[in-house]
Amino acid sequence: MKHEKPSRIERHQCRITIPTASLQDLRMKTAYFIIVHHKLNQFRWLFEAIYSGEDLFCIHADRKSGPEFQEQLRRMIGPRPNVIFLPPRRVIWGGWRLVAVELEAIRHLLAADADWKYYINLSGQDYPIKPLPTIKEILRAAWPRNFIRSWPFSAIRELEPDDPHLPRQLAFEAFGRLVRTRYRLPFPRSLDIRFKGSNWHMLTREFCCWLLEDPLSRRVARMVRYTFIPDEIFFQAVIMNSPFREMRTDFRRFVIWPGPKILGLEDYPRLLESDCLFGRKFDENHDRRVLQHLADDCGYRPPEPPIFASR
Repeated sequence: MKHEKPSRIERHQCRITIPTASLQDLRMKTAYFIIVHHKLNQFRWLFEAIYSGEDLFCIHADRKSGPEFQEQLRRMIGPRPNVIFLPPRRVIWGGWRLVAVELEAIRHLLAADADWKYYINLSGQDYPIKPLPTIKEILRAAWPRNFIRSWPFSAIRELEPDDPHLPRQLAFEAFGRLVRTRYRLPFPRSLDIRFKGSNWHMLTREFCCWLLEDPLSRRVARMVRYTFIPDEIFFQAVIMNSPFREMRTDFRRFVIWPGPKILGLEDYPRLLESDCLFGRKFDENHDRRVLQHLADDCGYRPPEPPIFASR
């Protein structure tokens, strides 16, 4: 699919329903959003593992990756009708644009297909650590819960008193970089937005529709847009002030901190024991063996030898 302006999302595409049929009868069609800015061969490990003709994919290549990288990415994927490419945006870590790009991806995915049940965001250095049928079965059993980590600031203050979200400092993007100031923004009194979590999540179609349609989301966006790392608080603040507040479970991502650590074979036992569905970060140039082991155990076909120079 080319990157075109998404059509209007019809109401029937966003109808909130609770299943009355058995879970076994519930189709678990999935919509993936993948952000990538380098390491194209590493992206191939992920894409070739999770790609299915029945699912939907939206891909964003950071503009900083350059035209050559973006062209190689398109040639690697080829003409697949269930793949959407977003226009390349220049994303700055810690700024609002990452949230804006993700909201754009969700809008495209909702407009493109009315049948998917879960939205999953991934980076080009993520990799599934469970077989795809197992992942689908876990999603089916959990539906309609959203896989999102959300901690109140009171807990963050005890665990990480120096967390940069606590002082709520003014930050904004300007001239291609993030500007952080010492000015502290007051917390709003009309809405409790003091929640933080991971920017990686798996969200139901129903919540994604509500996220784009309800005025509360726009209120939260105005409140967090000019803060540091808003992608770790926006989705949390929205869901905790929504009808979906109690429809949550943990985000099920395997990450080792401080870091995130580039995972290697020494981490493989912990990966096997984990109940997480995806892990990050992986880098075949750092340790291809852990990827090979996961591919063998989960039934994924490793990509062919690299065809692009590592970037």
